[in-house]
Amino acid sequence: MRLLFRIFVALVITAVVVIGGLLMLPGDKLAELAADQLEAQTGRKLEVSGEVALSLWPVLGVKAEGVSLSNADWAGDQPMLTAKTLSIGVSAPDLLSGDVRVKSLTAVAPHLNLSTNAGGIGNWVLTQESAASAASDEAAAADSSPTSMSIEKLILSQASVTYAGHGEAPVTLQDMDLVLKWPDPDGVVNLALTLHPAGEPIKIEGEIGSFAAFLGGQVSSVGATVTAPGGVARFDGRAGVSGQAEGRVTAKVEDTERMLRATGLGRVDLPRGAGQAVVLGTDLTVTPDGRTAMRDLSLDLDGNTLSGAVDLQLGAVPYFTAKLEAGDLDLSDLASSDGGGGATSGNETGGSGWSAEPIDATALSLANGTLDLNIASLNTGSVKLGPSKLSLSLDNARAVFKMHPASVFGGTVQGQLVANNRGGLSVGGNLTYSGIRLEQALGQLGGYDRLNGEALGELQFLGVGNSQDAIMRSLSGKGWLEIGKGFFTGFDLEGLMRSGSG
Repeated sequence: MRLLFRIFVALVITAVVVIGGLLMLPGDKLAELAADQLEAQTGRKLEVSGEVALSLWPVLGVKAEGVSLSNADWAGDQPMLTAKTLSIGVSAPDLLSGDVRVKSLTAVAPHLNLSTNAGGIGNWVLTQESAASAASDEAAAADSSPTSMSIEKLILSQASVTYAGHGEAPVTLQDMDLVLKWPDPDGVVNLALTLHPAGEPIKIEGEIGSFAAFLGGQVSSVGATVTAPGGVARFDGRAGVSGQAEGRVTAKVEDTERMLRATGLGRVDLPRGAGQAVVLGTDLTVTPDGRTAMRDLSLDLDGNTLSGAVDLQLGAVPYFTAKLEAGDLDLSDLASSDGGGGATSGNETGGSGWSAEPIDATALSLANGTLDLNIASLNTGSVKLGPSKLSLSLDNARAVFKMHPASVFGGTVQGQLVANNRGGLSVGGNLTYSGIRLEQALGQLGGYDRLNGEALGELQFLGVGNSQDAIMRSLSGKGWLEIGKGFFTGFDLEGLMRSGSG
């Protein structure tokens, strides 16, 4: 018994000496020792240029100023992490049992420089990158009780991140605040992220199930709510760090222009009917190669409702396919917001009355794809359509709008309209029409509704030029028109005949 007591006293004295010695070490010396251990285990070099402060129990804490952590060998010479100050609190009781349980990690003005290599491995994966002996590797593999590590709480303020996927242009986010709570190493993490891309805050609150597996590249359950000035959106589903996601997206935006400004897109003027207010619901699937699929889509744009499916392939020129059903669409404000061409001075138009201002048709080159749209009705402000089946295709700066058929002016129109900007702008069409009510057609197009009757016919036309004036001067085509029985309104024929002055 006396021997055991002496051994116990010796261990206590040894522990006191070791701990006391650590406390008596200068902060910079202790930081140097920690940096050497980190480099030995991960191959990364930790540098501290400022002061180091310590605490002991129950949280073993270190606060350092001017911290930087070197990058992976393949990721360049810029540090992976820099921070104005970095504070780490470790549970001392857990540390004595061999587990590294970080109670809190707080960084002020940190910058993360993240990237992936050709194999998809991120530079944030801390592995031994220096040449290690085979014996050391075998010893590590034979260790049946590896040290576990977890972070209960992560706080980043005034943070910035630069991310560059292999072969992709870097993307940078600045002025971010993050609070991440991870009490169970094998459980759910809760996070609150605030971004300021254009000054106003955008808040993201979410939860990720099996966070350790998520960081390891596995797909995990994810729920997130994005609250921005002007609207809110929600995602519930599954996602992974490689960019894949699958789940339900819902959104309600009361002020789209304000929300777009808050995301840094600048001022965007949207007329009513194009989405000043938006309500969205869809099943979303995103793949790592940039493919996006929306199914069971429900979209409300200022009361204009659409439903259906959309596929999008991102790239240098995005490609889309969409099949949509629409109710009664009111786009009358779009026509009034165009500003109109109007007649201009004779110097600009050569006296023709058509604008000589150049037409910017570069939008025809922004994407390729097809859109099929069935509508109950459409009001463009100048023309009103009834139930119609329409389609639009874009291919290398050439747009083809087809009606098969469209209900308009009490009759039907079938055919196509083409705008081609491949080698200069040209517009053309090939249309057949029947059952057209003249009072509706002339009334909506020319403000003259006194001629009543039905018309049928065919029209082909082509115009070439980069302005209204050039297109109208070059306009050519052919067609025919047949008008059935009809009548004029707006004057009293009987009264004229009886008066004798007809």
